[in-house]
This record gives sequence, C-alpha cells and structure tokens, in this order.
Amino acid sequence: MIGGYTLSVILTAMKLITLNVEGPTYVDKVLPFLLTESPDVVCLQEATVEYEAFFIAQGYRVVMEPRCIREHNGVSFIDGVMLASRLPMTAEVFCYHDTGTGIEREYFDEVTGQFNSRRHIVMGTITDGTREYRIGTTHFTWTKDGDTPCQTQQMSMQNFVEIVSAFTPHIMCGDFNIPRGYNSLYDVLATIYQDNIPPVCTTSLDREHHRLKDVPEKVNLLDRYMVDYIFSQPPYQVTEVRQVFGVSDHAATVATVE
Repeated sequence: MIGGYTLSVILTAMKLITLNVEGPTYVDKVLPFLLTESPDVVCLQEATVEYEAFFIAQGYRVVMEPRCIREHNGVSFIDGVMLASRLPMTAEVFCYHDTGTGIEREYFDEVTGQFNSRRHIVMGTITDGTREYRIGTTHFTWTKDGDTPCQTQQMSMQNFVEIVSAFTPHIMCGDFNIPRGYNSLYDVLATIYQDNIPPVCTTSLDREHHRLKDVPEKVNLLDRYMVDYIFSQPPYQVTEVRQVFGVSDHAATVATVE
C-alpha cells in the first residue's frame, strides 16, 4: 500500500505454442517457425533431440519424456513429449499408459489394436517471480478408428482423468488423438476442461503433409479431425488462438495465456 492506495500487479500475457512435429521430418520448417513466433512456452509431441538442442541453444529450459523408438530415412530416433520454457521451470512426469517394457521400437500390435508406445504427461510449473503457471503437455493414446475409442484408449482416459484431477488448476496441451465431435472421449475431456480451439476450426491435420492424403478412403478425415487442443481450467484465460498450417503434418496452435 502506497499513500493509502493499494497497488495491484498487472500480469503480462504468455505466448504458448503446441505442435506435433512428426519426429525430425519437418525440422527444417518447424525451427524457422519457432524462431519467428518466439513463444514463451512450447509443447511438442513426437519431439526429438534436434528440438531439445535447438531450445537449449535459445536459452529455454527443456524437459523431454521419451515415448518410443522410430525410424526416419533409415535412421532410428527417440520421439517423446517435450515442454520448453524461456522462464524458470520445474516439471514432473506422470505415466497413464505403459507397456512395462521400457522404450521400445514402435510397432502395431494386432492383438491389442494399439501401438506399443508409452504415454505420459509432462507437467511444468513456470514462474517469472510475479506469476506462476501450471502447463502440461501430452501425446494421448491412439486408436485405429479415430471415431471409436479402443479399450486401451478408454483405459488411458480413466488413468489420465485420475491423474489430472489431483492437479491444481492448469492448462493441458497436446495431440489427443480424439476428434472433437466424433470420439466420445472428447466429452470426458469437456467435463474437466475448457476447449479453447474455436468451433470454426474443424481440423488440425495438415492436408498437404499428413500421410492420410495418400489414403483415398480416409483423405476426407483431413477436413474433420480436430485432435490438437489447448485445454484450460479457471482462472486461466486462453485468447488469440490461431492455427498455423504448413509446418508439420499437424497444424501448430498459437495462443496467449493469462
């Protein structure tokens, strides 16, 4: 209190980006995009060591949790969920689906109808001394028919909800593999989060880059599968949300967080 008046602190906004980068495939597109946008916090899915090195060189704090081993142009790499922050950050990792065999080369299991990859939340506490943000990212369990949750995806959702229900209010970003308006598990997410992707946005799959463009019977999904989200809980406000296509096989989602 100064001179009988109480001064309130006006918090500045934070710029946030979430993006599935498809391993190292589009690194030559993604890195210039990130440099141009200059976000405060970045949530990446299918991230690799190239991105970790980039963020460290730019002065970010980085936490990456490996998901599986994959291959690109004959070279094996580890992909994972990554959270990067320009501001001081501490982070925890929470697993909601694990094969129990560690980090493996990814393959499709015909018995379970599921890829054998691990699924985690990286939850960060980010602060600049006057404000604190809780921001998490994940790459959710996949289902062969995006409209219909498989048993593994349903079990993952049960575990996911149990974990996040214990968190303080937060923002959750990522590729959820759950199309809005088609997969019933979206309704579960909608009971605990505010979906900040505008209704006018009907897809987050990139028509030019996504593998489905070469699958005639599924190419129509590119126009109707919204699977990448920025979810929030009060008191967080997410504004100025926009999608940027042309940087990966998924659109990048850019937003302002207060």
